[in-house]
Amino acid sequence: MDKQDKKIRRKKQRTAALCSKEGISLTSHPTQTVVVCNAGLTTGASRESIVERFLPHASPRRVRMVPGRQFCFVEFDDEESACRAVEALDGRGCEPVLYLAFTESVPDALCCPPVATALPPGATLVTNIMDETEEQNILSQLTFGDDGSMKHRQVQHFGYEFDYATNNVDATRPLPGGLPAWCEPLVERLQARHLLAERPDQLTINRYLPGQGIPPHVDTHSAFTDQLVSVSLGADTTMEFSRPPPGGATAAVRLPRRSALVMDGEARYLWSHGIVPRKSDVTAGVGGDLTLTPRGTRVSLTLRRLRRAACHCRHPQQCDSRQPAADAEQTAALSRTLESTHVAQVYENIADHFSCTRHKPWPRVEQFVRTLPTGSLLLDVGCGNGKYLGLNRHLFEVGVDQSARLCAIGRARGHQTVTAGCLPLPVRSGAVDACICIAVIHHLATRERRTAALRELGRVLRPAGRALVYVWALEQRLGARSAGYLKRGRQRAGADGRPEDAAALPLPVHTNRTEFQQQDVLVPWKLRGGAELLPSGVHHRYYHVYRQGELEEDARSAGGLVVRESYYDQGNWCAVLENAS
Repeated sequence: MDKQDKKIRRKKQRTAALCSKEGISLTSHPTQTVVVCNAGLTTGASRESIVERFLPHASPRRVRMVPGRQFCFVEFDDEESACRAVEALDGRGCEPVLYLAFTESVPDALCCPPVATALPPGATLVTNIMDETEEQNILSQLTFGDDGSMKHRQVQHFGYEFDYATNNVDATRPLPGGLPAWCEPLVERLQARHLLAERPDQLTINRYLPGQGIPPHVDTHSAFTDQLVSVSLGADTTMEFSRPPPGGATAAVRLPRRSALVMDGEARYLWSHGIVPRKSDVTAGVGGDLTLTPRGTRVSLTLRRLRRAACHCRHPQQCDSRQPAADAEQTAALSRTLESTHVAQVYENIADHFSCTRHKPWPRVEQFVRTLPTGSLLLDVGCGNGKYLGLNRHLFEVGVDQSARLCAIGRARGHQTVTAGCLPLPVRSGAVDACICIAVIHHLATRERRTAALRELGRVLRPAGRALVYVWALEQRLGARSAGYLKRGRQRAGADGRPEDAAALPLPVHTNRTEFQQQDVLVPWKLRGGAELLPSGVHHRYYHVYRQGELEEDARSAGGLVVRESYYDQGNWCAVLENAS
């Protein structure tokens, strides 16, 4: 058996294992239905492209895509056609390679849309709000510069500037010129159709390239009045809505180009809305079957009116106008407790066990370190056991960590380490060429302290020096991708049960290997000796898991830093920051 045959056999075994996990019954004898497995199906292949691959060999009667999965089902009119397709395509042909198997039936539950598509209460979608000529006229008058202000989209503001650091508007500082003249016919049309009760005075324009999106959010209650209108130009997209518990629900709404989405009531004040960053959307194809539709470049016009008084909506838990001001001393005390008891003390207690689990460097961090110029001085902030020190023998390196025991482990491995926290860093300003700060800042208990830590990285960097920062992501699933942290088959919550002392803990305890339900949590670390839990038991580490875009927002708020690159890497949000001085 040659190497190619062995490779195909291994892939076939993985195909069978994948199908078994999904409850798909395979059969060794030919049938009219074939399972097609390939990772590319989750992101790039549409129903139409699958048909095109099969047509030279046999004509499919039906193709059934499965949302977020790496397989689909192809049905033929007879077994002979199915066999001809399997013989011609299974494990062979051009990229992407397809792996095929026969199945007796298709699990209908797999081929249904993952969420409801009905609009949330208070939302109205109006199609064909303008003709194509007016759409092209508006698009021709818009210009977008690449100023790096927003990573996931390009933005313009009219009337008033929206501050993404505070998620609010300064009503005392209007922009010159007000709303543009080309917007006037659209506003009049929306008012004539009773879609706008008040004349808007603020316009935000977002330009989304394929693969870009916006994190889930609720527009700040105190910033704008009841109605928000979002007009889609240039391309369709799918907007995802989510209602918080109790009564939690989700909805995926297809927004056609030249449509207007009006949000009022619950949809405005309670449900979050966002656009997942991906290059295609799952949509209904011919006959109602699902397919993947590529995204185009979309421009959204969001029309709003500033609120000049407190909000009095029916949702006080989501309303910033009615949230009591936090007591500064109480907040500071809680922060000290979280960082002292649930970060510093925990890592001292688990240092040896923790070090035993930290061996292999993450590839993109290693790449950052290895590509630094010869003779550079690298500072590893939160170095732990020194896993990232010594990767590049042409550098001068120093590690900093607040755990004395982890620093001692690093020194025993021949690295230079200093026992100190990141606020402040024990390094003079402008002293280092590069920093790495991997899985550290998410242990700081307030946004002010997290922003201050980023500011410290900028302070110690020389001009144009760069820092690579990793923080744990709230989104352990991003589009069709799932982080390796998630354990397959685990429920979203409760799989580990609550600890006996849960009532005495200051924050919810996260269930390991499941999706995060909130941003500020305690994550258990179970000390083990072999397969047994050691007498010292379970330690709870504090984390603030970052939502998409939050790391870039904090970096901009820190001042003096430019976000040169940001990306998602195995359940982490990551950014390359540059000292702009």
